[in-house]
Amino acid sequence: MTDTPQPRHFAVVGAGIVGVCCAQQLQRDGHRVTLVDYRRPGEGTSRGNAAVIAGGACEPIAMPGIVRRVPGMLADPLGPLVIRWSYLPRLAPWLLRFIAASRPDRVEHISKALRELSLRCVSAFKPLAESARITDMIRDTGWLSVYKTEASFKLASDELALQRRRGVKLDVLTRDQVRQMEPSLAPIFERVIGPEWGPHLKLMCDFWSSVMLTTGKYKGRPIPTHVKIAEIAPGHFAEWLALFEATAHELFSPALAASFFEKAKRIAESLKLGFAFHSPTPEIWTELPPRAIPLTTVR
Repeated sequence: MTDTPQPRHFAVVGAGIVGVCCAQQLQRDGHRVTLVDYRRPGEGTSRGNAAVIAGGACEPIAMPGIVRRVPGMLADPLGPLVIRWSYLPRLAPWLLRFIAASRPDRVEHISKALRELSLRCVSAFKPLAESARITDMIRDTGWLSVYKTEASFKLASDELALQRRRGVKLDVLTRDQVRQMEPSLAPIFERVIGPEWGPHLKLMCDFWSSVMLTTGKYKGRPIPTHVKIAEIAPGHFAEWLALFEATAHELFSPALAASFFEKAKRIAESLKLGFAFHSPTPEIWTELPPRAIPLTTVR
């Protein structure tokens, strides 16, 4: 007799980071694995994921007070929650269990279990990274959770307190400390947008509906608005385009995502030319030949 399990054939549904890791671990244990997905591995949610191996994660999604936030999530067209109302009767039992799980005593219990799991995730991921030969892509530097407003930071106070009770090491940084640690996170839009992003998000929706659907909803002038922001640098455009492309592929079909991205690249080039025209150092904004760069600037 032997205690060694016999090899079996497993089907893993979903080829994101979770599915691929499960499949690889099963293979390491000697099993056959079929990975099922209608797209290539990593083309779904994992494509736009921030790729944090969150060894300190211990807060469940169902936190106390989340029910009060549901109406705002549903009203926000860019919010994280969408409910198909015709499906609500079938969804109701799960929603009731979700609400029950947000009770403070349940949250404490669940967070302890999550903490035990997260403590092992870094060491568990290491052999998988070694076999994939990507250890050079992983940095043990910690991570930042940033908040646009003081109000949003206060909303996270319960989560931070929960993390501290579970022994997670964290520091609360001031805005200046964050900017020194990660200059690319500087609040470059604060002077123009202010602390309330809602109106600006609506403006961006109007802009893109005009670009993609020719609705004519957008009536603004983006170049004069953006060139007023002295903190915008050429490198921000590459970062924006990378995030835009990843998000477009996450939300839309490949063909529609490619169409969005082509428009975004043209918009980025137009904005960069606008910055070049208004800049005392136009050469940093464009790769055009020297004679194509404006020789005068407008103040």
